[in-house]
Amino acid sequence: TAGRLSYFTYTIRKNGRLVDDLTSYLGAPMHLAIVRDDLRDFLHTHGELPLDPISRLRHTHTTSQHAHTALPSKFGPDIEAHLTFPAAGGYVIFGEFMHDGKVVVTHFLVTVQ
Repeated sequence: TAGRLSYFTYTIRKNGRLVDDLTSYLGAPMHLAIVRDDLRDFLHTHGELPLDPISRLRHTHTTSQHAHTALPSKFGPDIEAHLTFPAAGGYVIFGEFMHDGKVVVTHFLVTVQ
């Protein structure tokens, strides 16, 4: 829903197996570029490592948060993304993360009400 914080979880697999040796890409677990299908909006955010249940209770996201924290040398398979879509419409979400020294690019389309 436009104007509301949306949560996405990427679970990275290769050949059907969970990948737990992802590495930092440009200082973040993942970079996301979000483009509205009419090109009126372009957003950028970073994926984050999931929080343990206790930390999740203490942690709240706002649309203005943008923090960089130290990452473990290897992580995965889950990466979370938090995003507020500004308006209804179709959006393409491009994601980039690092595995085996290579940048992996993902993309998919979402429809926002």
